[in-house]
This record gives sequence, structure tokens and C-alpha cells, in this order.
Amino acid sequence: MDAILVVNAGSSSLKFQVFATGRSGGELDCLVKGQVDGVGTRPRLRAESPDKKSLIDQTYGADKVPDLPAAIQVAGDWLRSTQKVNLLAVGHRVVHGGPDFDRAVRVTPEVATQLERYTSLAPLHQPNNLAPIRALLERRPELPQVACFDTAFHRGHGELADYYALPERFYKEGVRRYGFHGLSYEYIAQRLPHVAPEIAKGRVIVAHLGIDERRSAECRAAVNDAVSDGQRRHVASKVVAEPADDAREGLGVFVRGDAGGSIQGGVGEHAPVPIFGNEMGRGGEPFNLPANIEDGLGPDDAVHREFQTR
Repeated sequence: MDAILVVNAGSSSLKFQVFATGRSGGELDCLVKGQVDGVGTRPRLRAESPDKKSLIDQTYGADKVPDLPAAIQVAGDWLRSTQKVNLLAVGHRVVHGGPDFDRAVRVTPEVATQLERYTSLAPLHQPNNLAPIRALLERRPELPQVACFDTAFHRGHGELADYYALPERFYKEGVRRYGFHGLSYEYIAQRLPHVAPEIAKGRVIVAHLGIDERRSAECRAAVNDAVSDGQRRHVASKVVAEPADDAREGLGVFVRGDAGGSIQGGVGEHAPVPIFGNEMGRGGEPFNLPANIEDGLGPDDAVHREFQTR
């Protein structure tokens, strides 16, 4: 049976679904949903059918599944031997597409190398997302792979949403407001007209809430996106709740005369941040964001430093 494999690789788990192709209208039927978790510690492969019937629940030694490439090998071997599927392509969730990718892209070795340059912008996710891609490029180079980006949905937002209150040179080096969880927002934008058509005709705010593990039970961020008239159009993103502490003093939510507002993870927090390796960003040398020095509205002779209401 011809099928498509969809993969979401995390730090210690590999989630996957298999969809049968061939239906009229291009509709896909889910055949299998599963995951390999405990990678490198207590690996366990679980999978179920669309009716929630368990298909496998098997544990392995840590040496059998030490990393994500091994996890995708285990899952692939099981799918081939038990489900008799003929994979036509593999789709991957990739967190960061940087400034260059505003839509899904066919993965080549050159594209994979380019995506590795964005690791400093998503260091906890990007290497894990790319691990199964690299593994399949080596083992099945003829198999088409497509990367779908969490940042792509937001690339159409305007300059006001794209810029931080920082000098222009940092924007050119890749320090900009990318936006995340875009695959979730895109799905909502596509489904909303079907489940709530009247609501979808207006302007809709969608909130994606996250929890910061360093601050238990506190809401770290909510990204608000407007979907106008049911169209796939990102308007703005905003961190609306983030506790401040001494390490982030001056980088609060709002832009002020000498403070640049909230900076997304991976591009600041008063620490050296390499941007795009040796190809972009001062020859690979780390740099410090100039918090409370050059950020915010700028010096008096450049931009008026006061907000006024009328």
C-alpha cells in the first residue's frame, strides 16, 4: 500500500503517523499512529490503529536505540515488516526555517546544511528535527523528504511585527521576531471555516500557551495571531505574559526608550549568541545584544523616545 510517513522528532522521542494515499480529492487516511520514546534510556515503541487498537508495545535496550536515527530505523523496520506499506515520501516538522523558508520545501543535502545554520536560533529543537532527515538522506537518498516549518506561517507578517527594537545591523544578522507554532496555527486557519464558518469570517485571535519549565506553573508566553476572513494571514505575534527577573531586567514585554522589549529565546538574554555560524554574523564570532544601551527607541537625536496617547 502506498503511504506517506509524517515525523515529529523531539529530544528523546520520535512521533510518527502513516497515511494511505490514493483517495479521490487527495484525502489521506490515517493507518498508524505511534511513537518511540525513552530514546537512549528506556526505548519503547508503541503504535495503534485509527480505532485505538494497540498494534505494538515493545521495549528495547538503550544500546539498541541510542539516538534518533536509530529510533527511525526501528520504527521503519516495524512498519515495513508488519504494515506492508510502500513509502512514497516523508514529511518532517522542523521548528526553524530562518529568514529564507516561508513554505514547505523538498529536502536535499544542501537544504539540510542550510537548516543546520539555524541551530543557534532553536538549539533545543533544530538538531533533533534534522537527525532523522540526515539519517534518511544517508539510508534512502531516493526517498522524497519534505520539511514543514513552524516559522513559515509567520513569514508573511509585516515589518512592524518582524523587527525588534534593536539596531538594523542585528536584523541583518538574523535577529528578528520569527514566530513559532505556525503549523498549529495553519491547521486552525484551515479547519476553522469548516467547524465554525461564521466565526471564521471575522478576525480571529488564536492563542498558543506554553509553560516555562524553569518557572513552574507560570505562563511563559502566548502568541496571538489574527486570521482575517478565513485566509492564511499572520498579522502579529506578541509575548503577553513572561515573568521578569534580574537576568532579564530591561528586556520586559514592552518597548521603552532604552529597552527593546521581549526577545525570543535563542537570540539574547545577555549572553553571547552565535548567529548562522561562519556564513552570517561577524564571521561566526559570538556577539552580545546591547540591552539597555542601543535597544529601545534609540538616542534622542535619532528617534523621539516618548510614547504619547491622544
